Amino acid sequence: MKHGKLYSTLAILLALVSCTNDEKEFMAPADISFSPAIAAATRSTESIYPQDTPFGVWAYSLQRNKKWESNAQTAATVLDDAIVTYADGVWRPTPSTEWPGNDRLTFFAYSPYGLGATFTPEYGIEFHDYDVTSGITPMFTEPIADCDKRLTNGCIPFTFIQTLADVEFMVRHVAPVDYKVYVKSITIDNISLQGNFNSLPTAAWQLTGDAQTIEFCDALTEVGISSQTAGTRTMLPQTPGRPVKVVVDIYNDRGGVTALDRELVTDTIKEPWGIGKYYIYNLVISPDEVTFNTDVIDGAKIK
Repeated sequence: MKHGKLYSTLAILLALVSCTNDEKEFMAPADISFSPAIAAATRSTESIYPQDTPFGVWAYSLQRNKKWESNAQTAATVLDDAIVTYADGVWRPTPSTEWPGNDRLTFFAYSPYGLGATFTPEYGIEFHDYDVTSGITPMFTEPIADCDKRLTNGCIPFTFIQTLADVEFMVRHVAPVDYKVYVKSITIDNISLQGNFNSLPTAAWQLTGDAQTIEFCDALTEVGISSQTAGTRTMLPQTPGRPVKVVVDIYNDRGGVTALDRELVTDTIKEPWGIGKYYIYNLVISPDEVTFNTDVIDGAKIK
């Protein structure tokens, strides 16, 4: 019996030593760092995030037995709109921040830094009073929840999603082969350029400001029988709900005028422009009408 008790005591001590060693390894200090990418133009491809563009991060900690989904309101703030920059091969917040103990962390990031973004657990990343004519494309991440220091060694990978939609018009004609067809204008009426964005509970834009007529082709473009790009613009996600208007000049095979400043109108664009998507409208022009079909790419193209 004494030997049995001794062996049991030794087993318990060995188990405690083993747990203590594991805990020490677990608790090894690690600075928080990041490995960002950008969702690109296909389902399977990501693009490298530009090293000269700082981004902002919020980070929150919870004990290991708690999950962000059900305990967000009690999480402690670790990073509060911290600027993250690239130096010496690593993306780190300023000031450098150590992972707190063995807590699990949840992260929310946006880019570029300095857009006046805000964060709340209810609405996520928010951009206020944004104007697409600024030329800046806001990006955000989905929640990077319940990250474990042991599994990440303190480095958090994530993918930025572009909040805007890219819209491209490609054109070709089906007039007689020897005809000359020139596109002078491609427009859509009643398009909004300003809005407010929130990433949670689902990513969405709320449109503000006055709607305008948007020009997609600002130069005289000769159209051939093969498709070519006539104009591309980055737009605020919305449902156009309007047709495309195309103004053309057409000359016959003898150089005579068939049409000058003829306005051709497509069917209404009913499909909404979604966040982070790329839309290609293939316009087919004849002397009397213009039709289109649409290609949609899941991720906005990287410029």
